[in-house]
Amino acid sequence: MDKKRIVKDYEALPEEIVERVKSEYPYGFEDNLITFTNREGKKVSALPFETEEIYYMIRMTVME
Repeated sequence: MDKKRIVKDYEALPEEIVERVKSEYPYGFEDNLITFTNREGKKVSALPFETEEIYYMIRMTVME
């Protein structure tokens, strides 16, 4: 069975997922960000993050 794929803003993540991201990347995740063009034609930075059930693309801003 394929995992559900979700693109979500960092601010909109459940607290449990935020904590898992922080524990997986304790020294920051800047080196793991990817860049893609969204459907509006804008460049977006995102962090790929995988749980048991879901593959997330977590959209990030410069501040995060």
